[in-house]
Amino acid sequence: MHPRGVFQGASGFKDEGNGVYGGTIHWKGAALENEHTTRVRFKIEEGVAKVFLVEDSAFLPAAQQTCEIPIVAND
Repeated sequence: MHPRGVFQGASGFKDEGNGVYGGTIHWKGAALENEHTTRVRFKIEEGVAKVFLVEDSAFLPAAQQTCEIPIVAND
């Protein structure tokens, strides 16, 4: 969603029902290193987490409002 953001952590993820989860991603901007939070919801379908932006603290808008992340099992 913010391609130049550096992941710092996540918190508050909980089951919101019907296989939907919500929580907050904490990240730092790559250029100015300001700390930001992005609230998201996601649902896993057919091995892919579909992530939707809910609220964002960054002053520059996210490049994408949604993204898909393949879930890979570690064998």
